[in-house]
Amino acid sequence: MTGANKFYNALEDMLGFRINPWMKLCWKFFTPLLLMGTLIYFLVFLKPLSYNGYQYPQWAEGIGWCLALTSILCVPIYALLRLLLADGLFYMRLKLLLKPENDDLESWSQIRRSVPVVMTPDVQRQSVISVIDFKLTAL
Repeated sequence: MTGANKFYNALEDMLGFRINPWMKLCWKFFTPLLLMGTLIYFLVFLKPLSYNGYQYPQWAEGIGWCLALTSILCVPIYALLRLLLADGLFYMRLKLLLKPENDDLESWSQIRRSVPVVMTPDVQRQSVISVIDFKLTAL
């Protein structure tokens, strides 16, 4: 997991130019607030599901919610487990888990810049992903 600053720098490395700082503000503040507001609005004004006058039974809505929650609850459950299993006082555990892990992005950027990429006519269709995969395996 990386922080917004590291992700922002990684995008610069990948694209070759620095994107608008507005995007970093969106990742950190506006998008989470918008998603939270949308979720709260949806839960407050929740109505039984109907289509063309047909009211779906509650068991069908329950199955739909279960299917949706199987993918949604993975992240909060993992975060809660990490919070409960970490050592220290609660606020120390929370502070530790909210801090991005050190993924050594700076050294990756240096390696990425130092490996020359030669595009011969037979490999001009080579994708950026395969070039990055090559550099990862070279480590």
